[in-house]
Amino acid sequence: MPGIAAVVQPGQAFAWNPTAPGAKVEDTVLVGPGGVEVLTVDPRWPAVRVAGRDRPGELARHAPTSR
Repeated sequence: MPGIAAVVQPGQAFAWNPTAPGAKVEDTVLVGPGGVEVLTVDPRWPAVRVAGRDRPGELARHAPTSR
């Protein structure tokens, strides 16, 4: 966050929770020696690959079909 003097250290976990009108996402990550590891990825949820990391995709709801 701009203006904050704190520095994230290796081994530290933190959450990022941005919100926009009609959308919300939250990630919990762990900073390790190789970079950031996202801990909140759910393999059952649709995902897209962005900058080498899986990011939540949109869940499409389909109208039920009549028989």
